[in-house]
Amino acid sequence: MKRNLLLLLLIATATQAQVIPQGFFVKTFSLATLATTQYSVIGSTTATVNGNISNTGGTAITASGVVWSTSTAPTISSASKTVGVSSSSFSSSLTGLARSTKYYVRAYATNKGGTAYGNELSFTTLALGPGDPYQGGVIAYLFDNSTPWLVVPGEIHGIIAATVDQSPAGGTRYSTIYSDYNYMVICTTEEYITAGIGNTQKVTNIILGGATKMCSDYRGGGYSDWFLPSRDELATLWSIKGIIGLSGSYFSSSQDSNNGNSVYGGIFDYATPYIGFVSKLWSNSNCRAIRFF
Repeated sequence: MKRNLLLLLLIATATQAQVIPQGFFVKTFSLATLATTQYSVIGSTTATVNGNISNTGGTAITASGVVWSTSTAPTISSASKTVGVSSSSFSSSLTGLARSTKYYVRAYATNKGGTAYGNELSFTTLALGPGDPYQGGVIAYLFDNSTPWLVVPGEIHGIIAATVDQSPAGGTRYSTIYSDYNYMVICTTEEYITAGIGNTQKVTNIILGGATKMCSDYRGGGYSDWFLPSRDELATLWSIKGIIGLSGSYFSSSQDSNNGNSVYGGIFDYATPYIGFVSKLWSNSNCRAIRFF
């Protein structure tokens, strides 16, 4: 009998310990509210995805970013993720993606209430990307949202760079004849992407030789549509300079509208991109042809 009474007393005590006394309450925390707003700059192994937190849930955001997976409904525990701390809009860079693969992505935000997710989006990575050998050279640049007028939905297009210099060892001058220098400035000051073709054609119609002719005469991979890049086209080669061996200074086909003896050039020995005016009289600059695909 005493043993049974002791057991009942222990059960009653344990039950009473779980009862919350009057006057006390348990505080709960709300999840954040957010959306996966868009994706952009889809490459062969990279992508950029944006999110927006419209309500933090009343407590500080301790982590935010994007989760992605080849399966639907990715979470921070089951998928790859980026990690940041934002209480409003943010942009996340996804890296290490597989080529030609469909991914599902969601923005997420974590606070004291837990982790909330935005709506799910999906995209497919490209089969090709900068640095890939292709059609007589190496892909330097893919047309994307920064050049929307060149984008063809469902197709991949961009810039291919030759893998060798078209100038002889030790470099060349912009033109082989001194009297040509001041003539070329009349027609080849355009600097934008796609301007290099027209610049090259105009110069080769005026002068007998030089950097533009060396590039237009190139037949790498059996293609005959190579040309000397414009200023902006030359700048796209920076990301693959190590792959195609760019070193020293290179001419573009974009000339100084105020000085007939100057042309935009790039110096590829620096740690950061440098594009500026160089003299056409230099005899040790190089030229590297590009083409579109």
